[in-house]
Amino acid sequence: MNEFFADYSSWIWLGIMLILILIEAGTLALTTIWAALAAFPMIFISRTGLALQWQVLIFTGITLVLVIFTRSFVVKKFLGKKIETNVNALEGQTVLVVKPILKFQKGEVKVADGVIWSAKTADGSEVLEASECKVVSIEGNTLIVQKI
Repeated sequence: MNEFFADYSSWIWLGIMLILILIEAGTLALTTIWAALAAFPMIFISRTGLALQWQVLIFTGITLVLVIFTRSFVVKKFLGKKIETNVNALEGQTVLVVKPILKFQKGEVKVADGVIWSAKTADGSEVLEASECKVVSIEGNTLIVQKI
């Protein structure tokens, strides 16, 4: 087994690296990419004739170093950016009341992009048509507004 591994070890490390890259491409979770990166130098280290157990130990060490020292940075850099879209982006916006909001009846407001939303006030107060309000929160498909 060791003789076989010695003859084909660089190809085996290349295969391991490619398999790990394919797994990462399928998951996009930044988990196996570190081991794939660690497998790359192993292609060259294996050419030195180093024993299998030392190669595995070096591979494990490189993987651990990469995970410990780089994963948190990369996750923050690439996966940490959350772009507010759709409903979440409405909070804090100024809207125009197009149908009066009454104490026991929802009204309608128009947001900046022209979409009409049902709305009610946070405190149950009434707001007349053509008034400006600020979106304070969202409950389902209803904007909770406060008169400016």
